[in-house]
Amino acid sequence: MQSRLTRPNSVRLAGSGLLRESAWAFGSLPLASNAAISLPPAAGRKTKTGMMTTPPNTIAVCSMQRIDETIAATGATRLVSVVNAHLMPPTPSTIDPALHLRLPITDARPPRGSGQHPARPHVQALIAFIRAWPQDAPMLIHCFSGLNRSPAAAYIALAVLNPDVPETLIAYRLRAASETAAPNLGMVGLADLELGRRGHLISALELIGPGQPAAEGRPFTLSASFSP
Repeated sequence: MQSRLTRPNSVRLAGSGLLRESAWAFGSLPLASNAAISLPPAAGRKTKTGMMTTPPNTIAVCSMQRIDETIAATGATRLVSVVNAHLMPPTPSTIDPALHLRLPITDARPPRGSGQHPARPHVQALIAFIRAWPQDAPMLIHCFSGLNRSPAAAYIALAVLNPDVPETLIAYRLRAASETAAPNLGMVGLADLELGRRGHLISALELIGPGQPAAEGRPFTLSASFSP
């Protein structure tokens, strides 16, 4: 039986129809901070051929400066903001304020001996928000740079929605979508405890490595489903 944390020889990417023989080689090129994004058209919209192109169970990830264009590109109707409190953005006009989760989480580590981790209630709120998502339209998660906190939240979301999927496959899916993603380990560690993953969420991230250095993460999307 394959260990939950061994590197798979091949992984099928849901929705892509592709079988890559080396999951370790998954990735995409970093995007310059001033480059335009290229994401599928919004869920509920049709291309000229009448084909739907963005599944409603899509999770999109981007930096704070790309919120509006990523919403327009994906048709996201739910928004998760994971930034320092003083940087929290207003709710975009296309998003119902009740569907905008604001998580004032900093990338800085809390001082030792400070008791409960200050991000724990926010991670709990994230888990509840993800569980309440009916997957009827895409969700957008952003942080300041799109490198650490938002990829962590997306990684946590996949773990919440797929409790029986090995952590390694979840981590490889993240790396397949983004070469620059470097999930915030504090957030992931707290989620691991909440979800009873026994440290495997952190160990799986060690397998995929920290990602390529970048000033800003390229916007990317993830399918929330691991079904064939």
